[in-house]
Amino acid sequence: GASLAGINAAETLRRLGYDGRLVIIGDEPHAPYDRPPLSKEILQGKWTGERLSIRPDEFEALEADKLIGIRAQAVDMSDRRLQLSGGDSLAFDGLIIATGSELRRIAGLPELAGLHYLRTMEDALAIRRAFDESPRVLVVGAGFIGCEVAASARAVGLEVTLVEPLASPMSPLGPEVGQTAAALQHDNGVDLRCGVSLAGLEGAGRVERARLSDDSILDTDLVVVGVGVRPATGWLDS
Repeated sequence: GASLAGINAAETLRRLGYDGRLVIIGDEPHAPYDRPPLSKEILQGKWTGERLSIRPDEFEALEADKLIGIRAQAVDMSDRRLQLSGGDSLAFDGLIIATGSELRRIAGLPELAGLHYLRTMEDALAIRRAFDESPRVLVVGAGFIGCEVAASARAVGLEVTLVEPLASPMSPLGPEVGQTAAALQHDNGVDLRCGVSLAGLEGAGRVERARLSDDSILDTDLVVVGVGVRPATGWLDS
């Protein structure tokens, strides 16, 4: 893992005096970068991707072998060997798992242009480009990511509908936070629909309409799904 946890772990090892070989593996084709601005500054066009780099000077100073754009696919603890994408393997004495999380996806949706999820820099840049040609946006899920994407879409002048299957946005944080978040979305011009989920998408090659669980049909040009994450540890079972 070559995101914030992995880089902090590597820096801590060096700070505590470890001077052996250190290898950092990251499956994205970038040096480590900060993710929170993806749903805000990047989507609103305020920042470029280069500004997201996490402590680039310190990263270079780690004196580590950096395998960027490489995915760890399996681990053999008895042999102390890590299987990598591309067929290579790597022996190790110690292993830190810092692979973070992966997106939850809605099963059964057709693969249409205009359907997006937000996790990586590439995801954010693709959504930002789609904003330029998509006046109507549907955001699915009103957690942190969904609320931030909705706010960013409104900030660049788009028509936004935000759907959430629970009773309010940010429901895990309690009713008071949910009510405040709902008021903020309404005041910002978002069409917030709670107690409703995405049931399907329609379109000829790209998104044209969304079917909701209350049987309503919504014309839309772009759908951004933010329905949570799960630990990115499934590869450890391989």
